[in-house]
Amino acid sequence: MNEGTSQQRSVSANRTKLVENALNQYYKELLLKLLNSTAKGEVKTLRDLHFMSGFSEHQTSQVLENVAPIFTLPDIEVWDERHAQRILSVISSVLEDISCDKDWNGTHFDSNHEFDDEFIDE
Repeated sequence: MNEGTSQQRSVSANRTKLVENALNQYYKELLLKLLNSTAKGEVKTLRDLHFMSGFSEHQTSQVLENVAPIFTLPDIEVWDERHAQRILSVISSVLEDISCDKDWNGTHFDSNHEFDDEFIDE
């Protein structure tokens, strides 16, 4: 996360948990998209889902450790800008103290996906 941010907020444990849940759901959505793009959904042949998705528990934990100063896209240092957009969208929705473009392509939050958590642990 960007060390240059001077703005800070206080984030309750409950709100932090909501951010965590939303980011975990986003990660599951990414993995589902990846599974749907493989022949017959044969995930066992894929070596590293975290690397292939570009997002993992590591990015989630970084966001949770640094959520207080995240207010804009430049405050988020991730490899893929769509991940940064989704992170900011989640923070905006949960903390309700910033605004962001809700119409970013592919950043809407959908919690209705079915997902088997065993894929995350591989």
